[in-house]
Amino acid sequence: MNRVTKLFSKFSKKIDDFLEKKTQELDEEKKQIDKEKLAQKYAKQFTDNQIQGFSVQILESKHILQNTKNLNTYKSRWIFFEEKVQKMSLLHGSYNYEDNIKIGVQEYKDLYPDRMVQKSFLTDIDNFDESAFFEKSFYKCVNHFIESEKTAIEKLKTPRAKENRLLKINDFVVDCLVFLHNRGYSKDDLFYAKIEEFRETI
Repeated sequence: MNRVTKLFSKFSKKIDDFLEKKTQELDEEKKQIDKEKLAQKYAKQFTDNQIQGFSVQILESKHILQNTKNLNTYKSRWIFFEEKVQKMSLLHGSYNYEDNIKIGVQEYKDLYPDRMVQKSFLTDIDNFDESAFFEKSFYKCVNHFIESEKTAIEKLKTPRAKENRLLKINDFVVDCLVFLHNRGYSKDDLFYAKIEEFRETI
């Protein structure tokens, strides 16, 4: 291969790479435009007040999920949270989304001035790692319940009362494992095993 042929081949490769990059950029731009169109169409189903309300409900639910030790509360609130996050994800990109988020966050701050608020969670909801949040908050819920029960056991005076409390903890963990199973977790999953380990601490 002579020098001219090599230069032409190198130049041709650069052109191909440039065109491929531009094609990818255009594809991404088209996807973004299509998403915004879909978001705008979906947004027409709701008023601004409703979207602002979704923001408040999501932030309230997020706080409850991160702090409750009641399994039934966690389960029902998670279903509600998932539904609202899905709605907001579909609305993300609509022309009034950012303004409504801003108003919703301020409304939440007015309701709960002592709570920290992550606005970025709502503005970047497409990148929200739902699985990671679920596992972190659910583990905290389980641990919170068991630790509070252990504290209560220390104050009990009779062996029978202590035994009944331990059975309560065991039943709680079993219910947690059933919940995980219903969500698609199996015994081979690390997180499932992590929750099951709580039975060994009883």
